[in-house]
This record gives sequence, C-alpha cells and structure tokens, in this order.
Amino acid sequence: MKNLIPDFADHLKTAGIAFDTRNVTPYASDASFLTMGKPGLIIFPNDEAQVLEVVGYASRNGIALTPRAKGSGTAGASIAPEGGVIVITDRLGVVNPFGRRLGLPTPRFYTAAGTEILRDALDSHRNDEVYARVGAGLSTEELDRILLPLGWQCAVVPSSGWSTIAGNFATNAGGNGTPKYGTFQNVVSYLKMVVSRPGGAEVVTVTDRDTIRDLAGGQGLYGIITELDVRIAPRLSKQELHSSFCSCLIDDVETLGEVVGAFMVEMEKVTRPIIAEFMMADKRLFKPGDKLLTHPEIGPLFDYPEGSYKFIMMYQGRRDEMAELASVANRFPKVTFQETGTETFKILLDLRKAATGKSPGRVAIPGFEDIYVQDPRDLGRVLKAIYSITEGSLPGRPIGHQYTGGLVIHYRPLASLNRAEYKLAWELTQRLCAEVCTERYNTVKRREHGLGLELYALSSPAERARLKALKARFDPVGIFQPHLMSESPDIRFVGDKLYA
Repeated sequence: MKNLIPDFADHLKTAGIAFDTRNVTPYASDASFLTMGKPGLIIFPNDEAQVLEVVGYASRNGIALTPRAKGSGTAGASIAPEGGVIVITDRLGVVNPFGRRLGLPTPRFYTAAGTEILRDALDSHRNDEVYARVGAGLSTEELDRILLPLGWQCAVVPSSGWSTIAGNFATNAGGNGTPKYGTFQNVVSYLKMVVSRPGGAEVVTVTDRDTIRDLAGGQGLYGIITELDVRIAPRLSKQELHSSFCSCLIDDVETLGEVVGAFMVEMEKVTRPIIAEFMMADKRLFKPGDKLLTHPEIGPLFDYPEGSYKFIMMYQGRRDEMAELASVANRFPKVTFQETGTETFKILLDLRKAATGKSPGRVAIPGFEDIYVQDPRDLGRVLKAIYSITEGSLPGRPIGHQYTGGLVIHYRPLASLNRAEYKLAWELTQRLCAEVCTERYNTVKRREHGLGLELYALSSPAERARLKALKARFDPVGIFQPHLMSESPDIRFVGDKLYA
C-alpha cells in the first residue's frame, strides 16, 4: 500500500498547518500505558478552518484520523495504529491564528434553550441551567479560572482538571459535580463538529439533547469537536456549603463493603451531594513524622488497628441538600459522621488524589480503572475480590467516586520505575479485570473514562448497532478512529517494549 504520509505532509505545509513527522514517540501512548506503535504524522490545527482542511484532505484520500486532546485518558482512546495520523485538538478556540495562547478566552453564556445571557446578567440566572460556549481546547481548570470572578464554576470537573472540555465529552467523563449534575453527556447542550462527507468535510452543529447524549463517550469516532456549550453552576459560599466525611472500621473487608454499600444506598435517597469521593485508608500514604498524622481531624482517620480495614467517604454539597446525611449515618452503628471545614475537606481530597499513586519514584499503572459497581450493595463482594488478588503484591488501594445509582472504583498497582515491576503491575491489572469485571460482581468496565480501545469490543449488540448508526450519520467516509470498531482490538502495554 502506498505511504500517504509524505503527500499529506506536503499538503499541510502548503496549507500552513503545523505538523510533525519526527517527534512522534511521545504520542505512541497516552495515560493508559497502552500502545499500538509509533504514529507517522502529528497535526496541530489552530482553528476550525484548518480542521476542515485536514478532514477534507483525509476524506478525499481515505486516510484514518485519531483526534487527541491532552492525552490524559486511561483507556487508549487517543493513540493511533503504527504509522497513523493523530490530530491534536487542544489549540482549538484558545490560540491566535499563529498558534500562540494569549491569555484566557472570554466565553459566551446561554440558557438550556440556547438564548444568550449577557455576562452582567448571569446572577439573575442562578436558579437556571446556564451554559458557557467554549473552544474544544479549553480545560475545565481554565474555565474555572475564567468563571471565578463571576461567582460561577464548572458543573462537572474531572480529577485531571487540565483535560480539555471536548476531551471530557468524548470520554463521557465524570468527576466533582457528577452526583448532582451527571456525567458529561448530561452537561453539554450544543456541539459544533467537523465531520466527513464523501469528497470532503462539513461543519455541523448538534443541539438535540438525545443526540448529544448518544455522541458522548464516542472517543473521537464521529468527528472533531471544535466548540461546545458546557454547563456551569453558581459557586457556593462557605455559609451555603456543607463539607463532611464518614468512615467505617471493620476487621472483615467484605462486611465493611456491605455496610458502606447499604449506607450509600440510603444516603442517596435523601441527599444530593456535589462531591462524593471515597478511599480505603492506608498508612503508607504518609512518611514517618508527617504533620498530617497530628492533624486533629485527619490523623484519627488513619489510626486504626492492624488487620482491620477502614473506608473513608467525603461529601460536599449545598447545606440544605445535605441536611439528612448525619441522620442516615446514625442509623448505621459502624458508620461515623463528622462535619468539617472546607480547608480540611480539601486536604482529604488531596490525600485521595495521592492515593492514586501520584508519588515520587513510583508510577501507577492504570490497567484496572473505572470499574462501575452498578449497585452499591455489591461493594462487599467487589472489595473482597480486589483484596484477595492484590494483598501481598504491589502496593495500592481502592479509591473512587460515589455516583447516583452506583459507584466507580479505581485500583492502580504502584510499580517502581523498572521493567520487572512494570511487568508485575500489568499482569496484576489483567488478573483484576478478568476476575472482577464480570456479571458475577454486577460491574461494568470503564464507565468513567470511556471504553477507549475496547469501545466496540465491550459493547452489547444493541450498543454496537447504535455506534454504527451514528458512524454512518456523522462519518460516512469512515476516517475517524476506524480501529476502534473492532471486536478484538490490538491492546499492548507500552512496557512490553521494556521487558521483551
């Protein structure tokens, strides 16, 4: 087959679109530690017009494209096959025509019905659904910085706040705000995309909410998003905000999970948290003499007998929507409740983030990610399975998010920076997936960060039919992520190259 990359590169050079064919190794993987080989061409469009040019050329010449934002996903969605073409989208809407970022952009604001709201009138819409129209390359952290002086914030913010908003939609991400507002399929009301058409490309807008929900989690399968409306929410004052944590200490991990799961089911009936995070307590998070161990509220959370297990839940929301949490906790003798201040709550959230393995000298292998437990009452069986497989192996601990009607668990084995432990960590994550991601435990794999390379492989027959219909509608030429439409995708751990 003819190598089309040189001709594509010549076309990009003539069109004045930035690209790279040499420094491609950093794009051979994303945060998933998965690879399909080195891509052959990386394209950096600055605006919608350049995206149209790229997609039009690819459509006319049958060249597959892989859209990629920041590459923070853990499911391999933004990696291309060997020699493939990756289109970087993180400049869209945030750079000038020369590709330079010049401060933060000024978004426009809209109601759910699409009526524009003047910036000065935002406060009169505090009880309404409000959306900010942003470029695909803007991150939630950047949008929060824009909104802070206005007294607003993003409704849903994933833990990696630097991921782009369009990337969050493409993976149907969740995060802080999801218990109340839903995942990204629920917080976007308008999309603008560049899609393929026979002989070229076209810009389309989508405002139908059912179609938008269908497109969420598509992992770049349908086109390249250039602009979207994302929901924002009023920033609560300290007086309006409730912050608390609950904990449960039991010497049997399965019983612990059963109690916590039952508690979660009951608290969901009468509360509406904005943030609902959890982690298993682990003393290995601290170095000897860590000042946090003497903190009057945090220290006792990590003081528990050897051989027992402790589960910590963190909740934040509007005070009037969280008023019944303490009474629910009182109905569970093993669950303790403590209201706290916003500063202590932030420390707990930072500890939870550290528990994912973001520590010097070790790397968290995210192969066992986003295990969605569909009924919290199954948590005991799931925790028992995780601990039976991982105890005595590499360090790590379950953490996650409690969503309405279920919860997401992450478990990342922490490997030292060497080939032997990389191999152990990868093999451990595969054992966890094979055992826990089954109907036996009523779990679904990768609900939060998208299905990535397994988008088609893990879908039901009905879901596959839906994917095909959307593909035919928005990408009739079939140039976007065709390798994702596979029943047996090529999934290789990047560490294979290190210890082969």
